[in-house]
Amino acid sequence: MNPASTTRTPFVLTSKDPSFSGLVEHLCQDSPLQLLTTAGPSITLETVRSNAPEFVLIDLDSVDAVEASRLLLKLALVSRAFVFLTGATAIPGTLALDALFQAGAHGALVKPEGKTSLCLSGEAGKTYLHQILALLDPLRKRRTV
Repeated sequence: MNPASTTRTPFVLTSKDPSFSGLVEHLCQDSPLQLLTTAGPSITLETVRSNAPEFVLIDLDSVDAVEASRLLLKLALVSRAFVFLTGATAIPGTLALDALFQAGAHGALVKPEGKTSLCLSGEAGKTYLHQILALLDPLRKRRTV
């Protein structure tokens, strides 16, 4: 077996909601992604420094906008990782997200089926995982430019 085929791509999920973190962990279990979860900004910064993830996903349903904005600014100082937002209302173009995009967020993923209910066996969970996986190719292309 080719060692490269077993390499998993690390990414960090920052969420203070253990049930959501557990759901995303379950979704990523058989994927090419290696999930690293954190529950706060200082832990997130250290995890990013130590693991050099491809991207960071911030759960806006459990991390308030001010805290997320500060985290975005600090992440830009310590890492080249792209940062994405996720939440039940994380819709690009909304006034609430403008400040976070100005602080350095690269995009957003809307959580399926509301704030914390993510149907793992249904299409919503599969679609959410595919959206996360879809982040990888454009990220890798940008890095080589």
